[in-house]
Amino acid sequence: MARKADHGRAPPRAAPDPAKGALSLALSRWRRLALICLMALLAGAASARFAAAESLDGAALLLISVNQTRQQAGIPPLQMNARLNKAALAQARHLGHTGRLSHLGPNGEKLGARLQATAYDYAEAAENLASGPTDPARIAALWRTSPGHGQNMLNPAYSEAGSGHATAHDVDYWVVIFARPGGR
Repeated sequence: MARKADHGRAPPRAAPDPAKGALSLALSRWRRLALICLMALLAGAASARFAAAESLDGAALLLISVNQTRQQAGIPPLQMNARLNKAALAQARHLGHTGRLSHLGPNGEKLGARLQATAYDYAEAAENLASGPTDPARIAALWRTSPGHGQNMLNPAYSEAGSGHATAHDVDYWVVIFARPGGR
């Protein structure tokens, strides 16, 4: 769990060599923008607030599964936040690049520093990671049975979340960031 004061850095590492061209990055931005718009539309519709649709990607489906788990436990659903999505997607891509699970970012940043880099003002935040399973509902079920992951997922203090999914070398990497916004 990260608190506002806990945003230090681990020792710096060499930055990874960018592997994507300008066209690939531009297309990726458009896909992310389209997904964010779709998720915002779903979040705004009370009756369809986290209803699954075939066109949603894995990250959105994971957040839907997490919210279904929260609702089954009598806890209000998390609202999707675009800045948290950005941080979660960046971490998922980093995990795919390194091929291992870690709560440290590409340059050794802790969660708090990664959230500050996206200009997300938080009072409290936590992060769940997973790799392997390709079914978002299975990941949410596994997290529920893990004490630390389940505590993050079912914490009623968290009201917003962002999710990220990346695939590298035929392995799926999943990230959900849970947060309580600051200043509220």
